[in-house]
Amino acid sequence: MARLLLDSHRPSEALAALDRFDDAWTKEGVILYWARLLRGKTLAALDRPDQAVRAFQSALEIVPSAQSPRIGIMVIEAKRGRAPIAEAISRDIRTAADTVNDPWWIYAHGDVRFFPQWDKTLRELAGK
Repeated sequence: MARLLLDSHRPSEALAALDRFDDAWTKEGVILYWARLLRGKTLAALDRPDQAVRAFQSALEIVPSAQSPRIGIMVIEAKRGRAPIAEAISRDIRTAADTVNDPWWIYAHGDVRFFPQWDKTLRELAGK
């Protein structure tokens, strides 16, 4: 819901939807990451950069290699006129040695992320 509201240029309503989300509802890291990333995007859209940066940083606590929160922070720092910080973040993204795993890339696919496990389970049930 928050993503739809944000894409509809209704960030205040998106934030209200995110405020109703409780991390205790799930243990699934991807969902927690998405909620925190969307919170950062929403707070950035509301011109609340300090809170947005904290939200992006909390998304990185779940997926440290993710690019999307770093890009969000980089954009905020560039808008603040902090070009050296933005450039350093950009350089870190471009030269990262670790394998990048950003769940934002699969957001649009929804439950497709479960397909490999579902396929495996169905094959086991079928005896194959």
